[in-house]
Amino acid sequence: MKTVPGYLSAAIHTLNILGHTIWQSARKATAMVGVRSEVNARASSLLARHQQGIYRRTDHIFIVLLIMEWLAGIMVANFLSPRSWAGMESRVHIHLWAAIVLGGAIISFPVILAVLRPGSKASRHSLAIGQMLIGALLIHLTGGRIETHFHRSSGPGMAQIARSGRNRRSWRIN
Repeated sequence: MKTVPGYLSAAIHTLNILGHTIWQSARKATAMVGVRSEVNARASSLLARHQQGIYRRTDHIFIVLLIMEWLAGIMVANFLSPRSWAGMESRVHIHLWAAIVLGGAIISFPVILAVLRPGSKASRHSLAIGQMLIGALLIHLTGGRIETHFHRSSGPGMAQIARSGRNRRSWRIN
């Protein structure tokens, strides 16, 4: 039987150690993939829960904001034109009725939807549309004064839609 020279024996021994090390590393990496996927799943779960909490709080803020704007519209209509006169006869001005009835109709659906389904995409979008429509009503009630145009141009409705997360295709015009 032939003997292996010393330098070759050392090389074979090194290759065996290296092969064993590579095999151990591959086994550890396979185990780490499972750990990483668990970590990623947990991180995704925490992110989704955090985002949902933000959406719910934002919906609650916009509920209060819409109701306050509706009440402000009623006060503006009552202050600017509380009564209309036709000769000796007076009656409640149409702007006051518009503020009460139309304003209530504008905010009712978004508020109800946000109360029943807080944090949903539908509630965020309906709140944004309600913001835009209440802004248009305020512009009408003030006779088109330039100051009330800033309410609409500042974009609270678009800010609400933009807060809806990654999928912004639903409000883009193609």
